[in-house]
Amino acid sequence: MNRSVRVTVAVAACVLTIAACGSKSNGTSSSTATGGGTATGAAFKACMVLDVGGVDDRSFNQSAWKGMTDAHTANNAINISYVSSSSQNDYTPNLNAEIKNGCQTTVAVGGLMTGAVKAAATANPTVKFGIIDSVTGQPNVYGMQFNTAQGAFVGGYLAAAMTKTGKVATYGGLNIPPVTVYMDGFWEGVQYYNQQKGKSVTVLGWDEKNQKGGTFAQSFTD
Repeated sequence: MNRSVRVTVAVAACVLTIAACGSKSNGTSSSTATGGGTATGAAFKACMVLDVGGVDDRSFNQSAWKGMTDAHTANNAINISYVSSSSQNDYTPNLNAEIKNGCQTTVAVGGLMTGAVKAAATANPTVKFGIIDSVTGQPNVYGMQFNTAQGAFVGGYLAAAMTKTGKVATYGGLNIPPVTVYMDGFWEGVQYYNQQKGKSVTVLGWDEKNQKGGTFAQSFTD
């Protein structure tokens, strides 16, 4: 849930803001929603490179694309499209394909694309990019990061209050900061519940004090 809920509004806001201020390989798929032009007849082309899992993954990609479609609904002068990645090897060719297709802004869904986005932004300084869960420090890249530990804290507190067994659990996809920050928040919420209520609810799958431990699926698609 941490990868999906937080994305939609931010992506829509990012695309709309950039539009307002704005001066592949095998195994991919794309979808395009075209709209009308601006008062001068020009349209703004906003594109998205998805991580693995597809646009209907019920998580990160799907929520990010929903942000794009919301932006298009709010302003039909924004033409949108996406391209999916089958593996990390697709990041660079997919980004380059979107640039070649004339995308004025390309949003990369996920911090795993940081290196590929940084390289593409360096090679194309006049093109604008966005990246979720990361920053690159470049003027033409808008980094979207969120303090997901706050929402997870509330989730951990609620889980501790609801458990009938005295045990709750959290597990991640990959052991990377965007995931473990969320797990930290969940763990802290449980500890705070225990402190406030005099309980001893146990967290399985993660211990904030041991960042090298924890339970991970080693995948975002399994």
